[in-house]
Amino acid sequence: MSDTPDLTIAFIRKRPESAGRVLAAMRPAVAAAFLESIPTRFAVEAVAHMNPRPASELVQKMGVASGASLVRDLGFAEAAAILRQINPGIRNQFLAELPRRLRRDFEMSLAFPTDTVGAHMTTAIATLSENDKTSDALELIKQMERDHVDVVIVVDDRHTLVGAVTVTKLLRRPAHLPLAYQLDTS
Repeated sequence: MSDTPDLTIAFIRKRPESAGRVLAAMRPAVAAAFLESIPTRFAVEAVAHMNPRPASELVQKMGVASGASLVRDLGFAEAAAILRQINPGIRNQFLAELPRRLRRDFEMSLAFPTDTVGAHMTTAIATLSENDKTSDALELIKQMERDHVDVVIVVDDRHTLVGAVTVTKLLRRPAHLPLAYQLDTS
């Protein structure tokens, strides 16, 4: 970051939509080189506000490790839309650099036709057993920081759905209380 002017980073932080438009107007190779030269978190802020097509061109021009880092840190829907625009052979190189679970989620989403709900939804679901405790559920939610989780799905020993518990309810219950005593079965 020492080679990147503070003004440039400040612009991205203050006006990420404008930064995205500027990047989209640049030659992809130049914009990709710039994105590789700044910390990923700032690149994510700008790319998240770009249309998927020009963003996919930038990601393809970046090195595989840099492009995968960018995809990893973007929101799931934005990243999936960008990956969908990339040739499958090249896309697989980026996917190979991602954590196993995230790679699997993207592969599942990308397998759906673009005009279906499956193409636009995340497959990450917080699931625990009825014997797990409130503290276990809250820890799982913290680990799923990329995904917006409002509900924990609760299953029995046979992995059959027995109910759900909202995050709001979890925050109001004692840490040691088993999920079985907090279920909404409706």
